Parts: sequence; C-alpha cells; structure tokens
Amino acid sequence: MTIPRLGISIVTYHSDAAQFLTVLRSLDTAVLMLDRHLPHSTTLTIVDNGNDAASIRAQLPPLSSSLSIKVEAAGQNIGYGRAHNKAVIAADTDFHLIMNPDVIVHEECLCEGLRYLTSTKQVVAVSPAAFDGSGNILYLCKKFPALLDLFLRGFAPKFIKAKFAQRLYRYENRKIVEQAKVAEVDLISGCFMLCKTAELKNTGGFNKVFFLYFEDFALSIELGKQGSLVYLPACKITHFGGNASRKGLRHVGYFLASCIKFFNIYGWKLV
Repeated sequence: MTIPRLGISIVTYHSDAAQFLTVLRSLDTAVLMLDRHLPHSTTLTIVDNGNDAASIRAQLPPLSSSLSIKVEAAGQNIGYGRAHNKAVIAADTDFHLIMNPDVIVHEECLCEGLRYLTSTKQVVAVSPAAFDGSGNILYLCKKFPALLDLFLRGFAPKFIKAKFAQRLYRYENRKIVEQAKVAEVDLISGCFMLCKTAELKNTGGFNKVFFLYFEDFALSIELGKQGSLVYLPACKITHFGGNASRKGLRHVGYFLASCIKFFNIYGWKLV
C-alpha cells in the first residue's frame, strides 16, 4: 500500500509568537493522531514573509509526532499566495494543506480530511467546520459573490445586515453548515484548504496578481475546474483571524484592490 504523503504550508508575517506556538502544537497533536491511525509522512513548510525565519526556527517546539518542519525565508513580503506557491510548486506529495498561522487544527482534523479525500475520487479539496475563539460557528464556504454580498458582510452596520439576513444566509451557505452536512460548495477559505496535490498543481497555485485577499476565491474557482470542493464538518478548526474592515485602512485598501482584480477576471456581479 502506498503511504499517503501530506505537505502543509503556512505563511507567516510578524505572526504573534505565542499564538503561532499554539498552532504548531495543534498540528503536532493532529499528526500524532495520524501516526496512530493512518500510515503517512507529513512535512510542514513555514514560509516567512517578515524576516523572522531565524527567530521562528529557534522557537520551534519539541514534537511528539512524526511531523517534519522546515522554515524558509521569502526575503521580503511577497504576499500570501505567492509565498504559499513556493511550497506548492516544490510539493512532491499526494495531499497539500494550505493554512493560516492563526488556525488551530482539532485533533482528528487531518485524519478525517485525508480519509475523505482518499475515498472520494471526484473531490479535489475540502473545507472544514470552523469556529472562532469563543466557539461560535464561522461560515467559510461561500457562493460566488455579488458586490453587494461583499459590502454587506464586510462593511455594513448590523441594522443593514439584519435587513439582508436571508441574502447573507444563502451567500454563506448557512443551511449546509448549521445542519453539519457534507456538501459540495463553490468557494472555500484560504485559511484552510486541504487539497489533492496533483489537482492543486494543475491550477498553477495562487494567482500572483493577488497580494492579499480574494486569492482563495480565485483558487477555488480554478480547483473547481478540476473536480468538486466539499464542506467536511468532521474536519474541524478554530480560526482567530478574518475581517479586513477591522484591520485598518491598509487592509481595506488591499481588500478593495483585490476585489476589483477578482471581478475583472471572473466577471462582475453587482447584486
């Protein structure tokens, strides 16, 4: 039997050291679960965009699992997608997990994801059930957005969102998530994309025109040309990030610039 090979890539940029240590420990625990239940080899590549590679290497925790970790310096901030592509292009694996440095993977997350992808030929990527730091459900899987959806979700005050609650309910696939159904979806979040490596590499990886934001939507569309994207509730994470509008004007600028690029490539949908 061929032993599944899993590659994981995380891109860092002046990431919170304590939180990132927790992320690495969660990966160690999840890989330890793989060690017990599923023959595998797993390598984590950390690509640092913030000139902190030496510090990251020095702070790597001792591991209980078979996880192998390597740290690469990008040399400068080359953007989220381009940094992940360094690991994707070099990948010689069966599966590849793209994830954020602020994502905690639950213990059975990797086992559940790999088992599902191994057993379903037509599925090329899975998206997890996600929760915030308080345990509230996050809605990572989306339908193709209209400009109105993006404004409502990212920038509208609560009383406006309330008037469009049903629209956002559909856009965020809330029925699927709240019923914990395994279901095919259109777009998945770049905070956690567990993919079949061959199909991921067939897409060319993340589109280099995106520095930050919307690169995951674009990659989802390209992956969707290779096969199905699926929401997999048995695969669970905790995500501490998100919401560009709360990160200041600089991130709002990145968001708007990438938004324009995305719609220029895939077609404008206003409402």
